[in-house]
Amino acid sequence: MESLLDFEECIKDSPEFRLTLDQFEADASLLQTQLDKVMKLCGKMVEAGQAYNAANQLFLSGLAELLLSQKKDTVMMSCLNQFQQGLQEMLSFHTMLLDQTQRAIIQQLTNLCSQFLPQLADTRKEFVRIGEDLETAAAKNAQVSRHKAAEAERASHLLLATRKCYQHFGLDYCLQLNTFKTQQNIDVLNSVFSFVHAQFTFFHQGFDLLRDLEPSMKTMGAQLSQLSADCAAKRKELENRHLLVQQR
Repeated sequence: MESLLDFEECIKDSPEFRLTLDQFEADASLLQTQLDKVMKLCGKMVEAGQAYNAANQLFLSGLAELLLSQKKDTVMMSCLNQFQQGLQEMLSFHTMLLDQTQRAIIQQLTNLCSQFLPQLADTRKEFVRIGEDLETAAAKNAQVSRHKAAEAERASHLLLATRKCYQHFGLDYCLQLNTFKTQQNIDVLNSVFSFVHAQFTFFHQGFDLLRDLEPSMKTMGAQLSQLSADCAAKRKELENRHLLVQQR
């Protein structure tokens, strides 16, 4: 398991804690950039898929019109109708895949970003601001003359109060960073898993659909084989008759 920020080191504000904190902040910033990139690419992929589905639907509509001219052969018409229905159902599967992809990648990762990153940014601003106040209070405490007891006491109390406030904000900031570090692994993996599961379902549904169409495909294959033989014989007959007419 990945190491997290140590709360005891946070209280000490040690150099080691500062280095680790800088690394955590850099990792969070990098992750945000990567999440934004993945979500944008996913959005483009979904848009391209939707355009493909729209073009596919137009193609199926044209194919349906073409099949109307094959009404004379009932066996062929039955097979073609089943193919048409199967292709239409496959298109609906693809539409569902795009919807599930959008939910798996864009929505889940958006939730991760919107739930943690704005709060982290706000807490960091306050953490940095109070850190600057602490430096100012420490400088004033160091500069005040020890011969001025009242002023020195006020500066000391201000420094103590500012340090405690800084420590409290530091602990809150560490908790949020640690929580984000832990949650990001779960959400990213869950998002990818949901996407892969959607792909698995899509191909499984497609396999089942094509397996159901297999008997019709065999029937049509046999019909096409017979039609090819009949067509070759008919073409030969027409050529012979054409030759006879020419000879006459």
